[in-house]
Amino acid sequence: MNLNRKKREKQRYKEEILKASEKIFARKGFHDTTIQDIAKEAEFSVGYIYNFFKSKEDLYKSLTIHKFDVLINILKNIYLSKNTPKQKLINIIDSLLNIFENDTDFIRIYVRETRGQTWNVKKFLEKDFIKNQKEGQKYITSIIQDGIKQKLFIKANPVDLMLSITGILNAFIIYWIENSISLSLREKSKIIQDILFKGIELKGVK
Repeated sequence: MNLNRKKREKQRYKEEILKASEKIFARKGFHDTTIQDIAKEAEFSVGYIYNFFKSKEDLYKSLTIHKFDVLINILKNIYLSKNTPKQKLINIIDSLLNIFENDTDFIRIYVRETRGQTWNVKKFLEKDFIKNQKEGQKYITSIIQDGIKQKLFIKANPVDLMLSITGILNAFIIYWIENSISLSLREKSKIIQDILFKGIELKGVK
């Protein structure tokens, strides 16, 4: 077996462990999950998992950072696209709703992170989580700034508008997962867009 093949195989095993850990962390939460649980789900020995991750905390951190990196790359690619600022925001809404609906294990982890974890978990995640959060907010804020400059959006503090958009999105996502809604999360894209771009006040009403 050549070196490149060994590297690919090792990477595949690592991804299998991360996938298994995602299922267990989403189902049981961080504190109730053990390395033994993850090893059983991944069908590896406990010792083999320690070849990739030095602790449960390290595994959890690797998983969440990897997932948030994927989200950040999506936001970055949308920001760098040639679409109009409005279309970019629509694409962000559609992409995030689609990702979360197709990855229910990660959405449960996401809800735990955005709704707050115990201090022990926050302690080893906080720095990376805040870094990713700020980077994602930066891309959305930049899109809004472009829209304001082009006179497509109202003249307001771009950060305030960004917080409003992400707040609405997070509220829909959290409500959907916590209430086990059977309807598609993606179907909420239209109402979110209407709230953002049209508001809730009927035209002509004083």
